Amino acid sequence: MAPRPLQPSHQFIGGNLATNAGGPSCLKYGVTRHWVLGVRAVLGTGKEIRTGSLSHKDVAGYDLTGLLVGSEGTLGILTEATLRLAPIPEARGTVVATFPSLEDAALAVQQVRQAGITPEAMEFMDGATLSAVDDAFSLGLQNVQALLLVGLSGHRLAVAQETQDVYRLLEKGSLRVDLGLEKNEIERLWLARRSAFGSLARRAGNLWVEDISVPLSSLATMVRKIDLIAQKHDLLVATLGHAGDGNLHPQFSLRGEPDEEDRIKEAIEEIVSLAVSLGGTLTGEHGVGQEKRDLLPSALDQGAYKTMEEIKKVFDPLGIMNPGKVL
Repeated sequence: MAPRPLQPSHQFIGGNLATNAGGPSCLKYGVTRHWVLGVRAVLGTGKEIRTGSLSHKDVAGYDLTGLLVGSEGTLGILTEATLRLAPIPEARGTVVATFPSLEDAALAVQQVRQAGITPEAMEFMDGATLSAVDDAFSLGLQNVQALLLVGLSGHRLAVAQETQDVYRLLEKGSLRVDLGLEKNEIERLWLARRSAFGSLARRAGNLWVEDISVPLSSLATMVRKIDLIAQKHDLLVATLGHAGDGNLHPQFSLRGEPDEEDRIKEAIEEIVSLAVSLGGTLTGEHGVGQEKRDLLPSALDQGAYKTMEEIKKVFDPLGIMNPGKVL
């Protein structure tokens, strides 16, 4: 069992707060909002407010802390945050499995979660991603079509039992499953996953990174149809993501072809529409910003969207807080 540090999506607290960042470990430990007890913020009106308290439980009034965390700077500037802490897990374990396709890996993820096991992280990469990663790290993954990394953490005995349980579940549909790899091998695989974006960019030169999330019951369908949509628009796509919570990151390679960006935009609209139709959402952790601002109304209840517009006006009546983003 090899130790592996928790890795938030942003290495700075401000970035985590602004986007309500998730990342690999949020499957077990939750996203940033779950760890914020309160904030101090300056609103678009110039008024400074403090939210939350030091209490473990606090349901006094509306959840303004939850509203501000993840608002991407559109409601106010966060100047201070009080965070909840947790002890470092006593033990960690990793199970590594390869599959004929990412769809098969997605089905295996569903089986593990249905068995009542909540790993710290379940990360997968498709063949295109693994090929790029192998160029950078020489891990012998060039011909692997799908890789699943399952990270477990907690009490030593619980981790030992869960590691065995995951191994038995993944044995059924995988090409190969390992739980006894050397510490340095496991660390290299996790490093490869964390470096997947950079490895793909290194190969492609330029990437269009996407972020959607679907229910686990729809994960296999989603990864299969992402490939079909890419083929339809003659695009190169590599898909990876936080498989355990259905958060996918299709990466489109930009080859400098005529009308390529238009084709990518059309593909993304189809992918977002499909994700929403499957009960998912157009962003799991990267936020809305400018790129998905026009797609946001299609992903939300119209009454909820109008309410968000009204909230924006209350917090930022002059429209000066990160203007032109989200709404």
